[in-house]
Amino acid sequence: PVSLANLIVQPGSIAAGESVQLSAQAGNSAGAAHDHLLIGASLYRSGSGYVDDSDNDAALSMAPGSQAIARAFETPTALVSGSWDVLVSLYLDVDENGTISATDLPLALIRSNGALRVIDDRIFAHGFEP
Repeated sequence: PVSLANLIVQPGSIAAGESVQLSAQAGNSAGAAHDHLLIGASLYRSGSGYVDDSDNDAALSMAPGSQAIARAFETPTALVSGSWDVLVSLYLDVDENGTISATDLPLALIRSNGALRVIDDRIFAHGFEP
């Protein structure tokens, strides 16, 4: 089995359309390597639902033991401001096509509630910068 721990979101505050770096500690307690894993990620906010960034889902080959993993997440320009939960998952790429689909098997999930704050910086778009 695989596991995820210690999710870090950097930076923790952004404007819509910017990217964040997601990192975590992944563990593989199996006696063999997992050669066909994918790192997925989503944002969630009550009232807005889930936002995915499948273009940045990352392939991962994982030897037994523990290792740091990371992937980028590009937020859409229309992302609603406020606090968002961040979810990172590991999938077994069953069909080995390099993308997460309904065929693939979810193996691990970590969630950090309110870990990303999206700020509305439209006031600066009109020349009111400090």
